[in-house]
Amino acid sequence: MDDSAKEKLASLRQQMGDEYFDERGHYKASLFTGAKEIAEKFQQEKTSTHQVRMFFAYVKNIEYLIHQRSNEFEQTGGKMGVGETSSYPRYQNQLFDLTNKARYAVARKQVGESFFRFIEKNMNIATRSEKHFLAFVKHFEGVVCYMKEDNRR
Repeated sequence: MDDSAKEKLASLRQQMGDEYFDERGHYKASLFTGAKEIAEKFQQEKTSTHQVRMFFAYVKNIEYLIHQRSNEFEQTGGKMGVGETSSYPRYQNQLFDLTNKARYAVARKQVGESFFRFIEKNMNIATRSEKHFLAFVKHFEGVVCYMKEDNRR
């Protein structure tokens, strides 16, 4: 990657900061505008599209479980487990595990170091709340959309 591309990627990361939301609580534009550059960086490091999609499927499964549990909550008239007010904390540990899975994938040379950093940084944010997690899902989805199948195109 040339220096201008590195500077652009660093600028996008700085714009994103530690939050996904602007002062009004809306998604920051950088959540979506940086997706292409992130995907390109993954591909330059020969990160397997298959591996990225597997991680994304894992995240989407957690999202599905959270929504299922929320639907059960509504159908039972608001009865969850003792002390539960949201289904999110029940699945939060699975998100913490994602960083470990990414580190293992780096060790097996299935993904590049930038993919691990992407997961690590975003898990620090996504695990704050359900709202942050759902923003991460949108962000990750944008990255996956820019990944080219099998790095051949």
